[in-house]
Amino acid sequence: MTPALSTKVTKVVLTSPNTPVTNSKGTVYYSSDLTIWTDGSNDINDSSTPGVDGSFYVASVDVALTTTNLAVTLAADSNYSTVDFKLTGELRGYTVASADKCRVGVANNVPLSAKHPGTPWGHAGDIQWTLIHPTTKDKYPLNKTRVEIYGLSSSLPDFLKSPAVPVLFLRYMALPEPKGDWQHWVATTCMTDFWFRYDTTEGRPRFVTSYLGGSFKLTSWLKSMFTRARVNSFDQAGIVQIANCLKDGNPANTWTVSYPFGYLNKTQLVGEGQSNNPFFENDLAIRCIDQLDPRREPFGAHAFIVLGGNVLDASLGPHTGTETLTAYETNVIDQSPQVWTRWTETSQGVTSLDQTSTTTASALTASPSPALPDPHPAMEAVNRAMEKGLVAAAPDPAFSNADWRAIEPLLAARFSLRPRMHNMDVGAFGSEAVWLFVQDGTGIVSTLTVAVCGDHLSALRAMREHLGAYQRDLDDVFVRPTPADAKGQLNLESANISVWVRGDTFFVLDIDYAAPGLRARDISRAVDDFIAQSAVATPEQALAPVIAGVPERIGPIAAGGQFAIRLEASDVGFMDSHSVGFNALRLSKDLDTKTFNFLAQRPGEEEIILYFAHATTARTVSARVAVTVE
Repeated sequence: MTPALSTKVTKVVLTSPNTPVTNSKGTVYYSSDLTIWTDGSNDINDSSTPGVDGSFYVASVDVALTTTNLAVTLAADSNYSTVDFKLTGELRGYTVASADKCRVGVANNVPLSAKHPGTPWGHAGDIQWTLIHPTTKDKYPLNKTRVEIYGLSSSLPDFLKSPAVPVLFLRYMALPEPKGDWQHWVATTCMTDFWFRYDTTEGRPRFVTSYLGGSFKLTSWLKSMFTRARVNSFDQAGIVQIANCLKDGNPANTWTVSYPFGYLNKTQLVGEGQSNNPFFENDLAIRCIDQLDPRREPFGAHAFIVLGGNVLDASLGPHTGTETLTAYETNVIDQSPQVWTRWTETSQGVTSLDQTSTTTASALTASPSPALPDPHPAMEAVNRAMEKGLVAAAPDPAFSNADWRAIEPLLAARFSLRPRMHNMDVGAFGSEAVWLFVQDGTGIVSTLTVAVCGDHLSALRAMREHLGAYQRDLDDVFVRPTPADAKGQLNLESANISVWVRGDTFFVLDIDYAAPGLRARDISRAVDDFIAQSAVATPEQALAPVIAGVPERIGPIAAGGQFAIRLEASDVGFMDSHSVGFNALRLSKDLDTKTFNFLAQRPGEEEIILYFAHATTARTVSARVAVTVE
């Protein structure tokens, strides 16, 4: 009689993980041999994403590998200490791990299969382990272990490494089974799966910061999924570009902008259905209209991605990498002479393309892009808009000590707008807060973005770059406010949007056109009056964090070792960090203790920049620490 088997899996280790991944708590677990599951641990399972059986010990491997090794430790059993069992692991009915010779009481190398080598993939859930006796073929079901592992490019661009790739992005892009090839999957998924809708009023950008791409606010994008937020083609091009990096790493010269783009043939518009007139606002009767109807409007500018000579576009179509640029233009743009003679700005369909690299087009948090080339066709309209927005007899630029936390009760009391989400990014650019407000009774979402830039010139630059990424002609979007409505030093208004600069702060208020009884100029006036009440004249009078105890240098630290930076700081509400050389990986941060924990990844000199934003004014200060990794 075969004795009963008394063993179980006690530990699972991923050997040689690839790119670090930030879990849903903002923590990174990373080492050369990463323990991803241990028996008796209560802090592994992560159920924060609906439909995903995730793990807080999330990791990645090289997408090019067909298998990667797990070190699976089995508890000892004296009856079978010399028996070579076969060990299998099943996830959702499929065998994902298997080794022919495994012994109890030791760690065994068990290959984990990739879903589809070369294309980003993910395993998330509870692996059911089973031992199979080599001679009797008896099967011994063991326990389950939670895993969350992704296959990603080993050459991700640096902006996805500081601090690390967010797991939520991977859960929606790499975890599902791609349908078709990766480019097709990315373009289709980004256009259809996240409930974003084209901004049919102004074609304004929401997640990019510049005409040339600038930075992509991935954190804010992730929080805005499934809220039916408005986007434009610059936003869609940015997210497509980042998603393609998961497979292809950092391909150069993919960000493509055409200005002017032109009138559209009838095509699918992200979140809005068929249209040849993208700025139909809320009038469905003119979403598709006659070719020569005077109400028909073109795209002033349009952004998309070109990879390997073929076009990816998740705002129109989608276009999934099967068309050359010439074919794409023919399919999308109405190039009939009758149409083009109506556009007085140009007599040609598509002008020269302007391309930038991925590194200037995307990042995890907002930051200023390089200055836009000037003169440039897109900048001519921006320059006119900036001149139009100058406020006559404006007050001198000042700073505000207003408590940003009071914005939420202010808008709730006066306009029945309830906060749905608040996101704060802190970095070299200063700070940027984004609120989503839901109107009582309708559920319609509006957005307020407040960027504290540090000085007046930086705030003006932020506004200029923002205006450059509108798709509708700025002359048709914005008007100069009346003297009674004017705010700050520079202010532009449309029916639904207010953009203005007061001192060192840039504001964008976007009221959904379907929200009854709400006017952007009324709400922006309330916000601006609140800010102006607490104005101070000099930066020395402005409330900002006070930090002390900054070490000039740390190290040498052995590669693979961990270290912490802890500062003395007061009045800090938000903090972040950036590793300039990417030789140190931030594992976690603790606002209460003002502590950052890092892993020394690879030898070299490193500079770590620490950013702190004031708890009430969101004004930022920074500190630099040199680190030697050997």
